[in-house]
Amino acid sequence: MATAAYNQNEPGVQLEGKGSLIVMDRQVHLAREIPDSFSLVEIPGYPMVNIYQNNQWIGKTDANGNLFAGLPVPVGAMVILPDGRQFPVGENGFLYLSGLIHSQTLTALWGGSSCQFKVDYPQTNHPQPDLGVITCQ
Repeated sequence: MATAAYNQNEPGVQLEGKGSLIVMDRQVHLAREIPDSFSLVEIPGYPMVNIYQNNQWIGKTDANGNLFAGLPVPVGAMVILPDGRQFPVGENGFLYLSGLIHSQTLTALWGGSSCQFKVDYPQTNHPQPDLGVITCQ
């Protein structure tokens, strides 16, 4: 959000944003809000490398071979569906959802933090399809 004001012949500008500004190794990086600790994975010269944490996919390195990784969504976080139903996150970030009917964007909330992720629910007759690893951003 940006606002501009003019008071007694003095202009003023106010900028507001949500996210993280990380200065590391004399470089500035922008990232989503990281309220806790984070790590930087550096693989110089190797873009698009899959990165895993505790056997959970957390992302791919960028064009420079870097990836910022926050902590996984913690046990007990609540995932909220668009219709208001809530489901708790279990160990290792596992989540059991019911009543999904199509692609939806869900929100995870915990301790003043949040992230969103999209779930593409396949049309299947399987009673419990595995939706795979989904990154909450």
